[in-house]
Amino acid sequence: IDDLLSQTMNGLTFEEREEHQDVIHGVDGKKVVEDDNFLECELQELESHIASSKNGSVYEMAESLDPAYVSARAFRLMFLRANEYDAIAAAAQMIKFFETKHRLFGIDKLVKDITIADLDDDDITCLKASFIQLAGRDRSGRQITVRFGGFVGGQVPPKATMQNFFRVQYYVTMKGLQSEETQIRGVVSIWYAIGKLKPKSHTGFLERFKFGRALPQKMAAIHVCVDDPRQFALCSVMVKAMKTNIRARLRLHLGSPTECQYQLSTYGILPQSLPVDAHGNINLDRHLRWVRSCAMEEKFGSAISSPRAVESIITPCEDDVLFTGGKV
Repeated sequence: IDDLLSQTMNGLTFEEREEHQDVIHGVDGKKVVEDDNFLECELQELESHIASSKNGSVYEMAESLDPAYVSARAFRLMFLRANEYDAIAAAAQMIKFFETKHRLFGIDKLVKDITIADLDDDDITCLKASFIQLAGRDRSGRQITVRFGGFVGGQVPPKATMQNFFRVQYYVTMKGLQSEETQIRGVVSIWYAIGKLKPKSHTGFLERFKFGRALPQKMAAIHVCVDDPRQFALCSVMVKAMKTNIRARLRLHLGSPTECQYQLSTYGILPQSLPVDAHGNINLDRHLRWVRSCAMEEKFGSAISSPRAVESIITPCEDDVLFTGGKV
């Protein structure tokens, strides 16, 4: 796997290597200013590429059901941002997105925002077991997503399938993308498989990775934390399936929970931002509170989950001001 990563870096120019290093460390410039004229040109190009490739696709079916949903400006911008304003790649991902959503939720939910009410009992059990979480933010304010190799807050439901895992990953990812800042700056993804948090089986590992590519999530960096060198053999399968620009933003960390957390801290990912401590113990409180808040939000009709209004604060950003219940 080291050879794969070395070949990737050697294939980049000096400027490209520097750019990827800056992105990984979160020093690529905090504010990304989007020019309205540029965005309009990209949106027009996106529409052109979609029109030329949608025939007979699930996207075309979704468009016939609710044209406003699939053409919403904010919704389409998610795909452009995820693909760094490459309209051709964004169009391909949009088509794949609707195929994936149709496979997971069926035609009845194809043009609606997925809520906790759309998840079945096994989905919700998987959601609460917390194998994927929106954690804190890194030092530069980017959203951290943590994926654990095994279930940490409960047992795998007896009838759970890959569909349950995918539906939960879809739900958590899309909720995180309600933040426009997260869309623009990307997420820092941590794959954590240490000690008791190692996966019990590697079945479906590559399928889970490929599934994530259908979702409009920009990867600023990927960190894989393991405590067994043999796990790198599995990582090599994932690395081979990555695009070059994503592979250049991958970092592997080998060691104990304390050692891996120290290595992560050198990339601006502080231990207090993670739901796991230096001994490998998981704190589920924040994740379960987040699940409850999402359920309350959705039950009482909050509109922030719509692709037409995707701005939401799930975890505080660097510029947010937090007040306690006491006197100011």
